[in-house]
Amino acid sequence: TVHSATLNICDCVGTGALTGTGNTEAIYLYIRTTATLNFYGGNISGVVNGAAVSAAEGTTFKMYGGSISNNYASNGAVKVVAGNFHMYGGEISDNTGSNYGAVNVSNGGNMIMENGAVIEGNESEYGCGGIRMGLDTTVTINGGYITRNESGPYGGGIHMDGGILP
Repeated sequence: TVHSATLNICDCVGTGALTGTGNTEAIYLYIRTTATLNFYGGNISGVVNGAAVSAAEGTTFKMYGGSISNNYASNGAVKVVAGNFHMYGGEISDNTGSNYGAVNVSNGGNMIMENGAVIEGNESEYGCGGIRMGLDTTVTINGGYITRNESGPYGGGIHMDGGILP
């Protein structure tokens, strides 16, 4: 059975935040569903160890605005494992991770980055500060900014273990 759900997060006032969720993801789009998260505004911060947003197989995370910042996520503030991430706007900034800082796309996952999207000031101790591309992944960049990201031995901006960067 495939289940479907849509969650829309819109910060109409400008002060909305989802903070400090501890040792797990703040938002987890579960495998074997067709779940969609539409993120229009607000801030997700203070996550320790888990990703701020995790998109599993068959799920989609669409970011139109807002920010994902100041998280410590060992495998990326946004983790896309066989899921889809469309970044139309907003900012992923000032996240730190042992393996990956901002975005980790793996296991057949897909990412599209458009004008207005910003990935900035993220750090990784070992892997990649900006966008990490694992095996069988596709990342399409049509605009936006990837700047001031740092890592240990691998790419600060984009690190490709495999995948396609058209």
